[in-house]
Amino acid sequence: MDHIAQYEMRCEPRKKPEFIKEVFAICEMTQTVIFVNTRKFAETLHNMMRNAKLKASIIFGDMDGEERDEYIQKFRTGEISVVITTNMLARGIDVPEVQIVINFDVPTQTENGQRYGDVENYMHRIGRTGRFGVKGIAVTIYDRDEDKKHLDDILNYYGMADKCNTLNGSEHLKTLLDEIRAEQV
Repeated sequence: MDHIAQYEMRCEPRKKPEFIKEVFAICEMTQTVIFVNTRKFAETLHNMMRNAKLKASIIFGDMDGEERDEYIQKFRTGEISVVITTNMLARGIDVPEVQIVINFDVPTQTENGQRYGDVENYMHRIGRTGRFGVKGIAVTIYDRDEDKKHLDDILNYYGMADKCNTLNGSEHLKTLLDEIRAEQV
């Protein structure tokens, strides 16, 4: 996992969409996957992006298979650069050009009525970047103490707490992306 730079960022309550809009302004041409926890919110975020005139596609499990395959192929070829999805794309899709993964929602699961950090899906999500030895960036954003606790639990589970740094906004992300691109030249 050394080829994936992990970052976390606390947003003000209800300001995570604003951060995503800022990221789009500086990183729109970068292959990016944005993970959310529910299909309903994937659609909500997709509509927010469209209303802001930002190009993103949405891919989810119960799409028509042909349509989903078409979008995945367009993402692989770079025709689509930003995908909003649920855990459906966390496994089985290998696109070496993905430079940024954003966990808009900390991955969680519920068992016996209790919600906790989903360690398995976190690893699969961030593993969509940094494929085949190419460096990538994984950012998890949150705006609630509960989500920060879930993220800390996940990082501690894997012994990666010291490998996750604080992201200081979209300009910081742009700088990190520029550094990765410079190394790849």
